[in-house]
Amino acid sequence: MTAAAHMAGAAKRFESMDINKDGKVTAAEINGSRGAESLVWANEHISAVEKVKTLDANNDGTLTAKEYADGSQQIFNKLDVDGDGVLSAAEADVPSKVSAR
Repeated sequence: MTAAAHMAGAAKRFESMDINKDGKVTAAEINGSRGAESLVWANEHISAVEKVKTLDANNDGTLTAKEYADGSQQIFNKLDVDGDGVLSAAEADVPSKVSAR
């Protein structure tokens, strides 16, 4: 998966989580998104509130598309061990990598 494909997927996840289409995602919207975040947070046993806090750069309790994209890019960079801008099958083994954060 390329970085561009990863970011496109992140944008789609954000859009699906933004239930009221106000450009922000709350913990309640994450909980109501029917698993849009389930792959990325598969081994994380934290609440939606903690997920928001993890990516919420301005600490307002919501995620903007930019904050979510920036967080997604950080996750991509962490998974892209060889730094080539492409996730191999081994690097994309999200459940085992995310929990190692």
